[in-house]
Amino acid sequence: MDNKTLYTIFFTDLQQRLIKSRPDLFTTRSISGKNWHRVCDLAPNAGLAWTFRAYGKGFDIGVYLKSSDRAENKSEFDRVFAHKKEIEARLDRLLQWDRQNEGDIKQSQIYIRTPGIITDPPEKLEELKKFVVEQTGRF
Repeated sequence: MDNKTLYTIFFTDLQQRLIKSRPDLFTTRSISGKNWHRVCDLAPNAGLAWTFRAYGKGFDIGVYLKSSDRAENKSEFDRVFAHKKEIEARLDRLLQWDRQNEGDIKQSQIYIRTPGIITDPPEKLEELKKFVVEQTGRF
């Protein structure tokens, strides 16, 4: 199978599990076959996403802040970052905080990265799915 098909199968199953575990928060969204999937919108310029990083760098569960105004993104990121300790204590884990200060990038991210690639054996992908559903529900 090609990666597009593998991503579609993986994210479809993951989305169904998440909806089953938290039907009050999540609904079905279109699966694109890409290496990422936007799980839900949190605000007009913020959302929750799952991403297989390029070159086997892992799998991210994260909140992204994205608007057409880079200064607005940085300001929103700084507002959230001011509560870093409380957020990480509530989630009971350290997060990655990426303010995206360089270039024309207009998206900041707060995420958990864990090992995983789409071509991992089925039992490893199953472990990843369980972890992702548990952590996404807490985010």
